[in-house]
Formats: sequence, C-alpha cells, structure tokens
Amino acid sequence: LRNSNNEKFRDMTIEEYAKSDKAESDWMTRSLSQKLSAPVVKEEDLIEAKEFLRTKCLVGLMSNFDESKKRFERYFGWGTGNFSCENEIMKDLFAHKLKYKKVRPGSATYKALASRNRYDMMLYEYAMELFEEQK
Repeated sequence: LRNSNNEKFRDMTIEEYAKSDKAESDWMTRSLSQKLSAPVVKEEDLIEAKEFLRTKCLVGLMSNFDESKKRFERYFGWGTGNFSCENEIMKDLFAHKLKYKKVRPGSATYKALASRNRYDMMLYEYAMELFEEQK
C-alpha cells in the first residue's frame, strides 16, 4: 500500500491492512446490490449483485485481456484493425497500476482478505462464468 495516495494506508503493509479494521469488506457485492452502507452483507445481496452483473454488464477479465478488448470493440462498435500498439500501451498502463506485492493464495494474508470478502470472491467466480457464457 506504499503507492497509495491515502495517508492512512501509506505506511501499512498489505499484511497490516488485511488484519486492520480499514480493510474493505465485499465492496463490489455491496456496490452492485446498492447496499454500500449496510452493516452486514447477506446471501440475497450476492444474488442481487449477480443479477446486476448478468443483466447489465459486459464482463472483461485482465487474465483474458486481448479477448476482453475485442469483445468490447465488437459490442461498442469501436474501430476494427490491428491495435497491437494500443494493446501494449494499455497492458503497460494496467501493469504499472498493479505493481503491488502479490498475495500468495493460501497465505495468512490471503485468507484474511478472502474471509472479509467472501461474497466478492463468489461474485468473481460468477463473473468468470459469465465471461465464458457471453462469448
């Protein structure tokens, strides 16, 4: 979190953040179900978030960047052609934004973040399924 523009996080490690009361809790599920200020996320909030994702979103994944970009180009009618230079610039920009220490699956930090974001983890799994369905 050293790259954070937020003073309260600047001196925190990801491990400290994961254990703190400042760590987000199912932010995406809360956002898509319009329950950002709800004290607790419930199963029905996840169902609402999934329905929103299914009916209102075109899913793209960084892990499938090229396919996602082509999908957006087709859907939004963006120009066609060879965008290899543009793709490389976009990938570099995203890579620069994501230069944070990776959290190893199975580590204590991963488990702490995953438990705080249980519904977001399920929502992400669903988004990956939708990515395949939307082909």
